[in-house]
Amino acid sequence: MTSQSQPRRAFWPTLPHWSWFVLLGLVLGYWLLMAWLERVNAHLLLAHYLMPELTPFQAQATDFSPLVLLMVRLLHPRVLRHVIPLLVGWWLAGQASISLIQVLYNTADRRAAAEFLRRQHSGRVAYWDVSSDVSPEKLAKERDGSIFLSAGGPTWVRIPDGYIGVTEHNARFQRVLPPGDHILQRFERLADMIDSRLRKSTGRALVLTKEGLPVLADISLTFSLAPGEESAAARSFTFDESAVKQAAYSDVIGANGKASSWVDVPLNMARAKLAEEVSRQTMDDIFTPATEANMIVQTINNVEKLLWKDLPEKQIQPKTLDIRLSPPKEVSHQYREGWEARRPREDAPPRPGETAARAQDAANARDEATSEMLQAFLSGIHGGKQESGDTLSDYQIAIHLLGALREVTESSRNTLSGMGNDGSAQEILSRIDSAGVRLADLESRLQLPSAKFVPSRPD
Repeated sequence: MTSQSQPRRAFWPTLPHWSWFVLLGLVLGYWLLMAWLERVNAHLLLAHYLMPELTPFQAQATDFSPLVLLMVRLLHPRVLRHVIPLLVGWWLAGQASISLIQVLYNTADRRAAAEFLRRQHSGRVAYWDVSSDVSPEKLAKERDGSIFLSAGGPTWVRIPDGYIGVTEHNARFQRVLPPGDHILQRFERLADMIDSRLRKSTGRALVLTKEGLPVLADISLTFSLAPGEESAAARSFTFDESAVKQAAYSDVIGANGKASSWVDVPLNMARAKLAEEVSRQTMDDIFTPATEANMIVQTINNVEKLLWKDLPEKQIQPKTLDIRLSPPKEVSHQYREGWEARRPREDAPPRPGETAARAQDAANARDEATSEMLQAFLSGIHGGKQESGDTLSDYQIAIHLLGALREVTESSRNTLSGMGNDGSAQEILSRIDSAGVRLADLESRLQLPSAKFVPSRPD
């Protein structure tokens, strides 16, 4: 139902139903029939009270108004003795019906029960009647306090913005009510109200790894009902009626005796999918420092893909998912102790007796590296002199120095390659490789030309 098709409050909604005219016609016909059967002499009766001196023959010949004569015949006791029991029986039947409604619907207010009976007969509601402002938090309480919400209309109800009403007739689904004012028909009751706004569910779950160790997970999920296909230009709200109907009838009673609604479905599914993903991995796979970030992100991505696939089948649209995994305190303590034990010795704080020895080793290493570099430079220059004789230019010196630098970098690379797969050594090796590539490129650009240079002659 769109906003343009909202029910309008008619000015004459309380006109009697056609059945009332039929009943009134039957009563009047019965009354006239009894008056004709009793054959009351209205002339003699009026003359006896108004003109007692007249004889019966004269009173019969006296002219009276036909309307007055009809009223006298209808209101004569011999006629009323047939009509009064009918009217009294009608009134008693109405009172008995009101009492029955009070008992059936547990209504303490007799006036409300009488109004409910009147509306059931007429099937209409007055335009000046106040709409019942209902909210999902107080729907159960308001339903207990109003017979028109518990048993059904006719009555006005107002659905607040952001919510969708679901009605039932004879305990069966009737229709979906968007925000606004609506008329509940005979015995149409407001069964539930669904929140169509963006919802957020948070919770914790204890999942087990492959070896059976517990992992604590904090889950936060935002979602909403599946939107409708109708555009916002056609109406100011969008929702899928099938999604609303499914959400209204998705309440279940769990093993602990607590009821759960459609709002609990995304969080429960996230817990189940996360437990399935974590059960395939070990504690070391998830929380090892070298792979922790990648494995946790991969686990969250897998859970997100499964939820984004399964939740739309339940008419729920997921928006965001946030999962945080944390091991037990005992496991965290063991990981910290193991990490400290596996730290490289050179990263550990030196002992008091080792400081001088380490300083001497560092000085010797620097002196040795400097000596090797100088020897490489001298050998390069010496080789250049042997190739070109006494005429050694700066250009040739640069070429031989670049070659010496390449020899130094290659020697350093071979030395570091024997140190194993330490992280710092690998980083230095990558830098040496990059420097070697740059030196090779520079050396190729400084090579002597292959052809002999011949200057051009002037014209």
